[in-house]
Amino acid sequence: NKTKGALDAMLGTEFLHAVDPASLALLIPPIHRGLRDRDTSVKKRAAAIVGSMSSHVSNPRDVVPYLSLLLPELRMVLLDPIPDARRTAARALGALSSGLSEADLPGLLHWLL
Repeated sequence: NKTKGALDAMLGTEFLHAVDPASLALLIPPIHRGLRDRDTSVKKRAAAIVGSMSSHVSNPRDVVPYLSLLLPELRMVLLDPIPDARRTAARALGALSSGLSEADLPGLLHWLL
């Protein structure tokens, strides 16, 4: 599984500098595929990367163009039958939303309630 290999490589990467928009453009496609994977361990890895990536972006607003890809998939992982996957997705969602406004996350608060 190439997606799992790519996610494992990302998880093993130590980011020494802030993640810039160009780097995000490279990271998002495999993360998105990972969040949609049937294998719960792959979904969990992808969610963990979203959470980690969120704390390393130079400007939280740089993630906004990718929210339409990430949020629906994170919501689905929040409904996963495996508690550890749900926990990882919840942490990722918290990290992702920490630097953004409610306007950047339309409907998320309503969906969570």
